[in-house]
Amino acid sequence: MTDISVVIPTCDRPKTLIEAINCVLDQSYPAHEIIVVNNGGQPLDKQLIPPQVKVCELPPYAGVSFARNQGVTLAHSDYVAFLDDDDLWESDYLNKAVKVIDEYHPDCVITRLDKLVDGQVYPYKNADGRLDLETLFVSNPGVGGPTTVVRREAFLDVSGYDIKLKTGEDKALIIDLLINGYSVITAPHIQAIMRYHENSRLSDAASMCEGISGFVSKYGRLMSAPQKNFNLVKVYYYRYLASRHTLDFYHFWLCFLLHLLYCRIDSTLPKAPQLPLLNPMTKIKHALRSWINQISKAKRKEI
Repeated sequence: MTDISVVIPTCDRPKTLIEAINCVLDQSYPAHEIIVVNNGGQPLDKQLIPPQVKVCELPPYAGVSFARNQGVTLAHSDYVAFLDDDDLWESDYLNKAVKVIDEYHPDCVITRLDKLVDGQVYPYKNADGRLDLETLFVSNPGVGGPTTVVRREAFLDVSGYDIKLKTGEDKALIIDLLINGYSVITAPHIQAIMRYHENSRLSDAASMCEGISGFVSKYGRLMSAPQKNFNLVKVYYYRYLASRHTLDFYHFWLCFLLHLLYCRIDSTLPKAPQLPLLNPMTKIKHALRSWINQISKAKRKEI
């Protein structure tokens, strides 16, 4: 049967890291090796790490993509699975993954992603039937480190996770595999569990803007005009949040209105981007109210 190495990138989460390690140690099918790659601010306390776990120390805050890539270079198995330091797997995760690999021989397997909230596990994302470029260019259907099992040779051939991307590096890996002809399949019967923390997974607006801009720069030539515009909606949205410049606000709404027109042509586009930090209609009301007040003041001055 296929051997799988497990890479766990970690950054300043010692408590949940131990839970993630124990989750792998408790698997019904043993991992060939467990490699913890630390890119946090302080070295790991080796006394807390089980002796069979390999530890790699990186420069502080080198980034999760760099950490995962480093872990893969140290791995010795044909396949590598990733588990973030605050996430979990069902106890049969590796066993089920090996059975899928031995039957279908894919280059990459994407599993289901559920979320853990206040001790309860709920359905979250399932990429089954949605792993195509058209979907990945405009959304993430459930691709992440904890849902990814990849053939090491294929991973290295596409240079792994793109360390230049601030966000979107998870789905960028799958895009790179697909456009290079590698096979990627889904396994929705295999459960990865994302631990939900209020606000802890939200990147700041400037990083989101930089990340999506980088994603568009990398794949824009492969995108249709509607797909590219959809990403620009998000770019200007986060740029406005970071800068509060009126020009960015108007760029956001121009792209959004153009997106609504594209939706009438292309039914595969999402109807609206998921932008949880801003209520656009509220901002429009405020902008209109400000505009009306300025006109009123101007008229009073004329009188």
